[in-house]
Amino acid sequence: MDITFNGLDKAKLPATAEARIHGVNNKFSGTYEIHSPYGEYMGKYKNLHANGKINDLANLDMTVNAKASELQFENQRLRNVTGNLEIKDNVVNIASIRSENLNASGRYDIKSGKMDINARLKKLHVY
Repeated sequence: MDITFNGLDKAKLPATAEARIHGVNNKFSGTYEIHSPYGEYMGKYKNLHANGKINDLANLDMTVNAKASELQFENQRLRNVTGNLEIKDNVVNIASIRSENLNASGRYDIKSGKMDINARLKKLHVY
């Protein structure tokens, strides 16, 4: 598996992670949980908690249930954000990302970097 995440070399991602993985040969599955007080990659976040199921670790096939007290992209700040994602075949399928002012879904192709998002933003706050 050869996956490159652009910008990861400049990311700030302090986190505590716990995983329970089991498998045979090259088929590994399990569960995981991640906590991070803050971070920066494609945007900034505070108090991130993510967990999910690993269906096939070698093929990056997993689910992600995440919440953050704050996400910031450029000058837009969102509070109390939750998200449900599925990663499979190098595509991140975004079932939902929600906050009090945002409702979004879409997909992101990890290899090509192409993103297709449908979003409704109720209020725009520029800081």
